[in-house]
Amino acid sequence: MNIDKSNMKAKAYIERTREYINYLEEHINNVHKAFCEVSEKCKDVLWVINIDKLKEDVIHHDLSKFSPQEFVQYRKTFFPVRESEKINSGMDEAWEHHKKENSHHHETVKTLTDVMHMVIDWTAMGYMFGDTAQQYYENNKDKISLSKSHKDFMYQIFDKLSV
Repeated sequence: MNIDKSNMKAKAYIERTREYINYLEEHINNVHKAFCEVSEKCKDVLWVINIDKLKEDVIHHDLSKFSPQEFVQYRKTFFPVRESEKINSGMDEAWEHHKKENSHHHETVKTLTDVMHMVIDWTAMGYMFGDTAQQYYENNKDKISLSKSHKDFMYQIFDKLSV
């Protein structure tokens, strides 16, 4: 007796998980590309950041998304098999874990190096969604709280990227 493989329940989970992994791979590749673009255009401001730390952070960008505290929760939220998976997905806890593990989010930036990594992340997202880091910021600035020095540095980067 055969089972029709297209009716296997696990198949949908495999497909949605694969889509999520493909998304992560594309984003991480885009972060590496954005690092090259941003660091090239911002050569004259790199002296104010810890470039070795930035490189290390970019190499490890979003690795926490593969952790048990984040992986399934993100997959259920952004690549659900059923819409009901989004309910009680654990995403709130996963997001808190992600911000704690990654200082490139506006909620957790501490240093100018973190600010540059944040702009690199937004630039990478822009490759996927067809906007720029500055457009992302301008569209969301009412939800983004940064210190004046971090905001000033961020706009310095934006100015370099717009040339």
